[in-house]
Amino acid sequence: MAEGRGATRSIKEAHEQLLPLGDGLSLWVRTWGTPGATPVLFVHGGPGNCVADYNDINAEFFDQTQFWVVEVDQRGTGKSQPSVRDDYRNMQRYLAISIEQMSADFEIVRAALSIEKWLVFGGSWGSTLGLDYAERYPERCLGLIVRGIFLNTSDEFDAVYARSSFTGNERRLKEFDTFFELASAEAANRGEPPLGGDDSQRFIRLYEEMVLRGDREAAWRFHVFENNLVLYGVPFCRLSVHFKFYAIPCTRVQCGYFVVFARRRRGVGGVC
Repeated sequence: MAEGRGATRSIKEAHEQLLPLGDGLSLWVRTWGTPGATPVLFVHGGPGNCVADYNDINAEFFDQTQFWVVEVDQRGTGKSQPSVRDDYRNMQRYLAISIEQMSADFEIVRAALSIEKWLVFGGSWGSTLGLDYAERYPERCLGLIVRGIFLNTSDEFDAVYARSSFTGNERRLKEFDTFFELASAEAANRGEPPLGGDDSQRFIRLYEEMVLRGDREAAWRFHVFENNLVLYGVPFCRLSVHFKFYAIPCTRVQCGYFVVFARRRRGVGGVC
C-alpha cells in the first residue's frame, strides 16, 4: 500500500452513506477502493437509473488498489431520498430540478469526502451530466472519460421522439406508433388539437403528465420504446417482465427530467 493511502476496500465491502442536501433531501453515496489513490466519480445514466442497476460492473473497470471509486445515486432516484422509485408522487419534489443543480450535488459530495480533484466517468445520460459538471467545475477534474455521448440537443431529442426519424424502418415505425398512440389519444381526450408525429416536445410533455399521475400503461410504453432502441432484437412484450422493478420508477424520473430539462436548453452544447 502506497504511503498516505488507506486500507483497500472491495466493492462488496463498500461504505454507504446518505449526505443531506437540505429541505429533506439526501444523496446516497457509496465508496470503495483505496482512499488516497486516484479518486473517480461514477456518473450513472438514465436519468432515472441508479448505481444498483449496474450490478457492480465498475469493479471490472477500476482496480481497487489504484482507485478510490465514488458512486452516487442522483437526486430523486435509487437510494437517494425521497426516491421516485419508492413512490411516484415523490416526483413532485423534483419538478424544478436543473442540470446545474445536479452538477452542484457532486460538488457537495466531493467536499464532504475531502477530495480536491477527481476523474469523472460516465456514459449515456452520465456523459451528459459528466460533461456539464466538467465544464462548470474544470478545476475539480483530473480528467473526463465518457461513452455513448448524449447531449439532449433538439436534434438528438427529435432523433428519438419524432416519427420521421424512423422513415424507411418498418419495425421502428411500428414501435413508435405503439408508443405514440397513447399520447395521441390523451390529446384527443383533452379536446386539444391533434398531436403531430414530429411534435416531439409536446409528445413527451403529454407522457410526462400521464406518468406523473400514475398511469402505468404510459410508464410501460415509454420504458419499452426506449429499451427497444437499445436492445435491438428483443421482442416488445418480453421487456414487460421488468415493469414492476424497473420500468415505472425509471420512467417517472426519465420522462419527468427530460421535459424539465427541455424547458431550460442550456449547458454543454445545448444540453437540457
